[in-house]
Amino acid sequence: MSCSDIPVRRVGPKGSQIWQTFLGNQIKGIWASTDRGRAQACTADYSGVNLGGLILGPGVYCHTTAPTLTGTLTLNGSGIYIFLIGTTAAPTTLVTAASSRVILIGGAQPCQVFWRVTSSATIATSTTFIGTIMANIAISMQTGATLNGRALARTAAVTLDTNRIIQPSGFGYGVPTYVAPPAGTPLPATLEVPAERIGVVPWLFLIAIGSGVAVVALGISSRRRRRRSV
Repeated sequence: MSCSDIPVRRVGPKGSQIWQTFLGNQIKGIWASTDRGRAQACTADYSGVNLGGLILGPGVYCHTTAPTLTGTLTLNGSGIYIFLIGTTAAPTTLVTAASSRVILIGGAQPCQVFWRVTSSATIATSTTFIGTIMANIAISMQTGATLNGRALARTAAVTLDTNRIIQPSGFGYGVPTYVAPPAGTPLPATLEVPAERIGVVPWLFLIAIGSGVAVVALGISSRRRRRRSV
């Protein structure tokens, strides 16, 4: 299974019935794909282990009890990473500590990482997480958490709070093309001046100056008259 094996495309407006049906089918499809991973022997069993501080290569990582992530988990090398958390008979959660991180090295890509959670997932405050999270119930992204991947909750809500979610390349999406900023000043010299008034503006300016001079002259003349009358 590679980044192009499970394409994602937009069908209908978000929130519509056709979009919800399509998204539900996508979750089922990815869930089925990770089922194939479950059929394989586990590369390692990290049940109840803190994933922080580990450096892992591609493989299937099993967790019959809830794992934790405190610190930094490093994924090294291009290939598929499947984290199977809990079982149907004994569902469990994925909860990270605040400010935890998942980082990729050696050619690993966000679209190659899958987290199958049989209960709910909580990505704690200021955590930087990577991969597709597929929770059987709900996903909660707490304040300031960042996800380079996707958050897919099967039966409940995905809750966001001042988060950043980055759509990774792959799955039908390319890397966004860089657009250079304009050279020189980006503001036009005639900003806020209607085109039909451009040629008139200098005359209006001179008229305004003349009006100001006239007001000052009248004020001086008025003061002189008052002094004479006194």
